[in-house]
Amino acid sequence: MNRFNSNIGSLPTELIVSIMQSVVLGGFEDFFNFFVAWSQTQKVAVVVKLLDEFPVRELYKFRNSGGDADTNSFDRFFRIGEQLRISDAVLYQRCRDIFRGVGNIDAHLEVLDGLASSGHFLSMVAVFILRNLYREPNRVYTLVDIVRIFNHPGYERLIKPTLAYLKHLYSSIHGLDILNKPKVEPSCILHHSVIVTDVALLKGSRAREKCLFCDLAAILNVFCNSESHM
Repeated sequence: MNRFNSNIGSLPTELIVSIMQSVVLGGFEDFFNFFVAWSQTQKVAVVVKLLDEFPVRELYKFRNSGGDADTNSFDRFFRIGEQLRISDAVLYQRCRDIFRGVGNIDAHLEVLDGLASSGHFLSMVAVFILRNLYREPNRVYTLVDIVRIFNHPGYERLIKPTLAYLKHLYSSIHGLDILNKPKVEPSCILHHSVIVTDVALLKGSRAREKCLFCDLAAILNVFCNSESHM
């Protein structure tokens, strides 16, 4: 172990998180190299603890922000995150495979449903969207998903940033060959003359902010409208 690795290995994880959040702004390759150097000084449990505390979902937007080396580093980081069972990384990888038509969609949805059942709000919203876009409507699943989302104690606080993270996720994958591109554009069953997009929800449209069905339509439109509203 060289002196640099030894030095960063002794830093508190809170400081490592702050450094990583700064380093990523200069490129994902630098971020990944720093993460690897630090990880080599730690036990796996410590690495997992740090990634559980690190806002991995905030990294979605960086996949296409640099050169090939940055993109490759991004993909390697998220593969490692999935192997370590970091929820945000698992979500990213499963969504990526669904959009690209890789593997079994039902198996991917089952994994996301497991994350949602454990309290991972991002997965609660994602599995609701993906199940409705890529599978025949199932009233039982739909009801369970809706109740789980709207009964979450942090719904009002989390839904807007959650939709933003999912838009970043889809946008980052969109540079790849998407085989299963969503075509549906759901509308509110009460205000059905208007196609409701996530933009209205994200901006807190006062006219419909209390309408459950507008919220549902906005959620379902996240991937359908990501290209035109990014």
